[in-house]
Amino acid sequence: ERREVDKGVLTVHDMNPDIFAPFLDFLYTAQVSNKVLEKNASDLLAAAHMYSIPSLKSICEGFICQQMSRDNAVAMVELACKYDAVSIREAAYDAVTMTYRDILACPNFKKLLEREPRIAADMLKEILLRTTA
Repeated sequence: ERREVDKGVLTVHDMNPDIFAPFLDFLYTAQVSNKVLEKNASDLLAAAHMYSIPSLKSICEGFICQQMSRDNAVAMVELACKYDAVSIREAAYDAVTMTYRDILACPNFKKLLEREPRIAADMLKEILLRTTA
């Protein structure tokens, strides 16, 4: 918009303001600190996906995979599907497969089943494929 150019202000409507500074820093330096990732890895992943920044997406995926646990695996499957993050999806499916009985009883899985039945079905398919192989 011309007014933004005249004022020297750029408004970004589709990004959390807390993410914009680290996102911009990454664009200039190609680096992101672990401290920033600890607080904002999922949001930075979303921004990297939205703006097609594969290097930032890869860094975020790697960090998120390192944080993978039985407790957050269901949420990570949903995150991976939302942002087409293959490595997160694979790590989450591995975590889920190892403890699938616990996962199926987990309230987060039940919520995912209600909210995103397609993602839950894909997750169940992967569990079956991995446990019967």
